[in-house]
Amino acid sequence: MNRERERKFAVHGPFEPPDVKGVDGVVELRALDSLSLRALYYDTEDLRLARFGSSLRYRSGEAGGPRWTLKLPAGEAGQSGLLDRLEVEFRGSPARVPAEARDLALAMTRGKALVPVSDLRTRRRRWSVVGPDDAATAELVQDEVSVMHGRRIVSRFRELELEDAGLGDAGIAAIGERLRSAGAVDAEPISKVVRALGPLATAPPDVIANGSLSGEATAGDAVKTALRAGAARLIAHHPGVLMGDIEAVHQMRVATRRLRADLRTFGPLALGPWAAELRDRLEPLADLQGAVRDTDVMAGAIADQAADLAGDLGPLVDSLRSRHDAAHARLRASLLDEAYVTLLERLVGAANQPSLRAGERRRSDDVLPALLDGVLETVIRRIDRIGKHPTGERLHQLRLATKRGRYATEAIGPSLSGDAGRRTAKLSGRLRELQEALGDHQDTVVMEAFLREVAREHAADGALCLAIGRMIERQHRRRRSARNLAMRRIGRTARAIRVRGGGHR
Repeated sequence: MNRERERKFAVHGPFEPPDVKGVDGVVELRALDSLSLRALYYDTEDLRLARFGSSLRYRSGEAGGPRWTLKLPAGEAGQSGLLDRLEVEFRGSPARVPAEARDLALAMTRGKALVPVSDLRTRRRRWSVVGPDDAATAELVQDEVSVMHGRRIVSRFRELELEDAGLGDAGIAAIGERLRSAGAVDAEPISKVVRALGPLATAPPDVIANGSLSGEATAGDAVKTALRAGAARLIAHHPGVLMGDIEAVHQMRVATRRLRADLRTFGPLALGPWAAELRDRLEPLADLQGAVRDTDVMAGAIADQAADLAGDLGPLVDSLRSRHDAAHARLRASLLDEAYVTLLERLVGAANQPSLRAGERRRSDDVLPALLDGVLETVIRRIDRIGKHPTGERLHQLRLATKRGRYATEAIGPSLSGDAGRRTAKLSGRLRELQEALGDHQDTVVMEAFLREVAREHAADGALCLAIGRMIERQHRRRRSARNLAMRRIGRTARAIRVRGGGHR
C-alpha cells in the first residue's frame, strides 16, 4: 500500500514540459521510458466505487508486470487541488477480482457484483523531477487516453499528472505555475476512469455526510444528517479496519457509538421499531470494535508510560499482542459477514429515508429540545448520585451518560436557532471535557485489570511482576489525577445543563 498525491492538468494537443530547474530545489527534469498501458476497470453496475471516490483496475504495461490496484480516498482536494488516494496492489489472474480487493471494497459495494465498466488504453510519456542527491521528488506524466468499446475507440482525452514523491505542496504548486505558463490548464481532481465514465461516476454516493444544519432545519433534517454522517464514516473506515489501521478502528468505533446514541436520542420520532432494531444490531459490532480499541489504547499507554520497564515487560507485550490479534480477527470476520452487509444496507436506507412521525416536518426548535432534555436529565441524575467520593462504577456510568449527552448536543444543537443553539454548543464543549476526563479514568481501570490478570498468569516471573507492580502504581497516580479533574468539571457541566434548560433543573 502507498499513498498517491497528484495534481491534474488538461492539455490540448502536443505538449512539451517547460524547464523547471531551480524551482524549489529541482535539479533536473529527467526523461524516462514511455509506456503503453491497458487498464480494465471494475465497479458495480451503478458505479458505487466511483461515486465513493474509489476505483479498482487490472493494468498491464508497467515494470514489474500486470497487477490489480484498488484506490481509496485518503483526503479531500484542498486549495492545492491535489487528488489524494491510497493505493493497494494485488497480484492475481486478470479473469477474477482478488478476494482481498472485494473484501476491502465490501462496505462500498454492499455485496453487489464487481463487473468490467471501462477499458482504457494509455500512451504515457514520463519525466522524473530530480532534486538534490539525485533523488526523485515528483513524477510528471503526459497521458493520451483512449476509451475503448471492444476494439473501437469511443473517445480520447489528454492530461498531465504531477505526482508528489517528497517535493511537497509548495514545490508542486511552483511547478504547476510553470506548467500553466507553458499552456496547461487546471483540471478537476478526478481519476481517468471517472472522466471516462461520465456524469453517473460523479454523482453522489448512496450515503454522504452532507454538511451543516441551520436554525431553519426540520427535525427530519437533523435525523438524516446524523444517520448519514454515521453510515458514511462506517463505510469510509471499513478498508482501514480490515488492514489493521489503528486510527481507522478508532474512527469506526466512534461512528458506531455515535450512531447508537443518535438512534436512541431520535427514537421517539421513529415510526415503527426500525431505530431500536438498528441500535440493537450495532451493539455487537461496538463490542468487537471496543475489544480491539482497548488493546490499542493499552499498547499506547505502555509505550508512553513504561519505556523504562520495557526490558521486563516481554510477556505482558506478548499477551497484549495476542489479545489484539484475536480481537482484530473477530472484528474482521464480522465486517465480512453477510449480516454486516445487510446492516449497512438498512443503515443507508434509514439515513436517506427514515420512517418518521409527522413531527419530522416541524422545525427543530419545536421538536428536538424536548428530546435533548430527556437525554440531559439522565446526565443530571448521574451527577446527583456521584457524591464526594464516587466509586469507579459510578464514574463509569456517568461517563456513558455524558458521552450520550455530548452526542445528542452535537446532533441537535446545530439545528437550533438563536440562544438555544449557542447554549447547546457551549454545553457540548463542557460535556466533551468531562467525557475526556472520565475516559482517562476508565482507561486506567481497564489497564489495571489487564495488568493484574497478566501478573496472575506469570506469578513465578519476579521481574515481570515487579514491573507490573510499578505500572499499577502509575495507573493509580493517573487515576487520581483524572478523578480530580473530572470532579472539577462535573460542577461546570451541571451548571451548563441548567443554563441551557433555562434554570428549571
